[in-house]
Amino acid sequence: MQTKNLKFEERRHLIFSLSGILCGMLLPATGCAGHAKQKINALMGELDIAALEHAKPVRDPSVLWRTEKNRLRLYRKSHAGHRDLCEMNLTGLSVWKACNGDRTIQDIVRLLKKTYHVTGHQAYLDCLCFLVDLRNQGAIRI
Repeated sequence: MQTKNLKFEERRHLIFSLSGILCGMLLPATGCAGHAKQKINALMGELDIAALEHAKPVRDPSVLWRTEKNRLRLYRKSHAGHRDLCEMNLTGLSVWKACNGDRTIQDIVRLLKKTYHVTGHQAYLDCLCFLVDLRNQGAIRI
């Protein structure tokens, strides 16, 4: 039983890593967004997409952040100073601030859709890929 759970966790980590590659992808047409969503769903395999969509991402308290010229920079303190994790635009800042443990991924998608006037598919794909990337960086927990 424990071997089965370990294999599942390894596959889950691989799938999250692969889906993070899509982060920042611009999807020009609704058909492309639908196709990309199908690919993500196929990659997720055994993962429960419904559970993921209702997860409440939360920022890792060890990750610090600051804004510089309409950009957000995430970093961790270390004995050598600090280690940059990533840099993002104001849209990323909106998602980062929404990762407070109270909002579901679907809530964040609705926020992006309303604030940036994008389609539901676009908001969903961008949000999911971005959150997976943040998770892979160790900046949030899902």
